[in-house]
Amino acid sequence: MDRRLEVSGELAQLRRRIGGQDALIVRRVRPSKRAVLAAGEDTRCKFSNLDVVHLVCVDDYSAGDVLRRFRWQDNGRNKKAIMEALSGSLARMIGY
Repeated sequence: MDRRLEVSGELAQLRRRIGGQDALIVRRVRPSKRAVLAAGEDTRCKFSNLDVVHLVCVDDYSAGDVLRRFRWQDNGRNKKAIMEALSGSLARMIGY
């Protein structure tokens, strides 16, 4: 029981270090795309750095898989942003 509480505390500390910031921020929809989407609708979902760490490190997703899961375009710019978010999160986990 004590070990379980200890591990739970360690996980909580890692989650606090990672934080809940958004990994990719949904920007406003370009005027040329507004006709395709309903008013105020965006097909992309926001997701946190914790989501990225969990999907990549625990569930073994690739950066492209993470983007597709949250309906983001799987391109080089977005993959780079995901990898930077993951890198920053892992650095915070180890205390940098």
